[in-house]
Amino acid sequence: MKNKAWDPKKLKSSFSKDIPDKELLDEMVEFGKALPLLADVQDFKSPWDVFVDDLINLTLNGMGLEGRAREAAAIALELLFRPKVENEEVERNSILKWEKLVAEGKQEEVKIILGWLINSRSWRIFIPDEKAKRWIIDFDDLILKGKKKERIYRKELESIIGKANEAAVIARELRFFLSRLRFRLKCAITHGSAYLHLEDIQDLQLLRRSIEHLATKGRSLNHVSTTLPSLFMKQDASSTVGMGGFNDLGFAWKIILHPDILDLFHINSLEHLAGVTNIWMASLLLHQSDNMTALAWMFKTSYFDSRDKADSRIREIISRKLADLLGAADIGIYLQHIPGIENIIADILSRHRNDSNSQIHSLLQKEAGEILKDAELNIKIVDVPEPIISWIESIVEDLMRIKELPPKQKRKIWSVLENGGVSQPEPDLKFSSITKAQKEGFKSSVLSRSKSELIDLAKRHSINLEEILLKQPLTMFQRPSSRMDFLPLS
Repeated sequence: MKNKAWDPKKLKSSFSKDIPDKELLDEMVEFGKALPLLADVQDFKSPWDVFVDDLINLTLNGMGLEGRAREAAAIALELLFRPKVENEEVERNSILKWEKLVAEGKQEEVKIILGWLINSRSWRIFIPDEKAKRWIIDFDDLILKGKKKERIYRKELESIIGKANEAAVIARELRFFLSRLRFRLKCAITHGSAYLHLEDIQDLQLLRRSIEHLATKGRSLNHVSTTLPSLFMKQDASSTVGMGGFNDLGFAWKIILHPDILDLFHINSLEHLAGVTNIWMASLLLHQSDNMTALAWMFKTSYFDSRDKADSRIREIISRKLADLLGAADIGIYLQHIPGIENIIADILSRHRNDSNSQIHSLLQKEAGEILKDAELNIKIVDVPEPIISWIESIVEDLMRIKELPPKQKRKIWSVLENGGVSQPEPDLKFSSITKAQKEGFKSSVLSRSKSELIDLAKRHSINLEEILLKQPLTMFQRPSSRMDFLPLS
């Protein structure tokens, strides 16, 4: 490809006339956004790769390399292998299969590569439609058997876990939801069969939804690689007041929980709830931003704890919501732990139950003035939209059900919920007053940040980018060998 003396018009392979011409999408189809990579890679205008017997080439259009890319594979193979001649003494297959060359040898912007449908124009990757349909049928069959309380066998679980694991290649957060299924597989191996529990079925339903989404909407190619975070967020929770968080655009939020509600939650679950709320807020603020990678600070939560099954189960419910949000908004996330002294802004937002906004702002200037100045942050407290508040209330109801509270306590908490048990202060800025055009502007400014700008922004927010690189491909849903846990990067 780099040999300038090679003219593909003069030196061709014997297959040249059979190689299809390139095919581009309509000019009206918009280009996707490739985010800056976290690690520097060698820049190739026409890289080649080999996987078993598949040759893969990616070539930039308009660089004068298309002719070479079209001919290179065929001519390289013919140079390496003796051409097939008539009346071979030993039966030999042709080094290039004509049918495969016609089917796969065309240069296209939309192409199936190693079992994935890749659209290089929109910068998206999909599960091919036919494959997804077969997978969904298998998931539906297993979900139905689980609901009917029918026996599930080893091969069925191995097959479904294999499919889910493959989907997790482009949606890494799905790996977390294989823990229960792997445990159920272990039971099936030990006892010959197993029965699915409610949580197993819920994980299967999430995986099914995700596979359907990956087939129809796809996933940004940014999330298959390790890109620099586009947006930085921090949040915190307290067992005495509630939750609070903010992002690097300066938008902050605060939710106050009634003491009776706080008594239901372990602090790990509250912090988990705060993280999902912060990510959800960002996706709404950026108008369901696609191609975005967020770095959110969240405290480490424990793995499945048999001594506190309710807390572990509620974190699973919160995690399923997070997975749905990430898929719908096409957001990838990196998680790190931040020392309390460097998370003072979120800490203040999650405490001080009765303080007014002016008092909160005064406290922020007093306790975090230098941090605000270094990060160039102008904090504006906005209200959390109703859908998020309703979801938090539903989590409270789920926790009541899981804990099997006595009727009297349930009635008391329901009364608390009906009377503002999940509340928030009067905002500096109404979320509903932010126009669609403004949200698109926020989104554009976030996605247009250069690599140097993002690295500088990370430093100003005390973020360790090297830690992200070292811990990839682990994600927010990283887990040790134990089952059913949720362990963010820490």
